[in-house]
Amino acid sequence: MDLLWDSRAKIRLASTGDDTDFAGIMALLKRADRSFEIVENTPFRAANEDGFMVDLIRQTPNPPWKVEPNRFFENDLIATDIWNMKWLLSAPRVEQTVICENGRPARMVVPDPRAFALFKLWLSSSNEREPIKKRRDLHQAAAVFALVEQYLPQFPLSRAALKMFPAEIAQSMPVGTR
Repeated sequence: MDLLWDSRAKIRLASTGDDTDFAGIMALLKRADRSFEIVENTPFRAANEDGFMVDLIRQTPNPPWKVEPNRFFENDLIATDIWNMKWLLSAPRVEQTVICENGRPARMVVPDPRAFALFKLWLSSSNEREPIKKRRDLHQAAAVFALVEQYLPQFPLSRAALKMFPAEIAQSMPVGTR
């Protein structure tokens, strides 16, 4: 799972307990599963004993030498920089209440699914991307486009809806049939 950090904004967290101190992403992960550890030689990734991974990612600063925060605390995940995350950060946000496994509601805020799929489609054609990740990105893009087409009529597959992307990228989006 990728955790996209918009370092331009303050992070907001809600807690139901009496522990109001935020001790970083690792503390949150360990609260959910004590087996989470930072992966050796990959300081942006944490994994648990079941192999579930969480990556902390952010938009590469502009200009690239600009100093921006890359972690919350000293012994925390260090965000890895990814070019063109600005497309997802500029996409409309979708907010939805979901029900957790324990029956409690949680608020999810994610980028527009069309923007996510188009970003993954773009990544799948990047020459700088590892081949195994390119294949996964292409499959993820196809799956999300199919979900949007079949189950999310409120998100029309039109190029005009994704104006935060360069025109040549938006042209690669499949246009909906509905």
